[in-house]
Amino acid sequence: MSKNYILDRTLGFLPLNTSWVPSVRFLLRRNRFFHLKSTFLHKPHILEVGPGGGTILAELSLQGHMCTYIEQSIDAQELMIKHFSFLPAAPSHYDNEKHGLADALVALDVLEHIEDDEKAIRYWASMVKPEGFLCLSVPCHQRKWSRGDEWAGHYRRYEKAQLINLLNRTGLTIEHMECYGFPLANITEFVGRFYYRTQGSNLTKQEASSRSGVSRNMYSRLSPFMRSFLFKTIIQLFYFLQGCFKNFDIGSGYIVIVTKSKK
Repeated sequence: MSKNYILDRTLGFLPLNTSWVPSVRFLLRRNRFFHLKSTFLHKPHILEVGPGGGTILAELSLQGHMCTYIEQSIDAQELMIKHFSFLPAAPSHYDNEKHGLADALVALDVLEHIEDDEKAIRYWASMVKPEGFLCLSVPCHQRKWSRGDEWAGHYRRYEKAQLINLLNRTGLTIEHMECYGFPLANITEFVGRFYYRTQGSNLTKQEASSRSGVSRNMYSRLSPFMRSFLFKTIIQLFYFLQGCFKNFDIGSGYIVIVTKSKK
């Protein structure tokens, strides 16, 4: 395990001497992801698209999964290599002949960074075994669009019906869909609207997307507090609350589990 991280049951991997720290939204998403993983993503080979800092991939690896990934951001690749030497190097593309088809593909808050989202989902499905799973998360509700979305290089936020129609068009079967993050992620997104107004940027969407997975300037100052007993107690309360409201369309993002047909 990396000397730069500790593994915490409540928060996952936490930095000791690095600028990357998990955002509140990331922690809420991680909590729901691992809750769903126990039901749907228990087979050995998991492929993650856009793992960013690589902490979820590292957790999956330590749980015994064979993990591979695709990451276009050079900054993210360097961060993973620096802190998680036990992870494989990222291929520029996924070679089915070399790596085989995955049992499951995970793409958490990646789809909104891609202009042709339908093409992306079809491509991802081609890398998964028949009857395999895809776990996707996206930010929800276009009315919540803000400078934070622009800063991160998003093309869109998703409405529930829009996402369902997209997945149906690609021939995937929805096994589970929920809205996560309420109420804490809603609060942090609202606060973030004021912060990102001060963050000017001349980056392209691709450059902004590459930065978004690893840049945590706003959160890095909170790293000591995030390791405290008080913060862990508070975040566990919000884990519980988002689970209570997951079937209401009032959160910050959607997590969906879909299966690929036998064809």
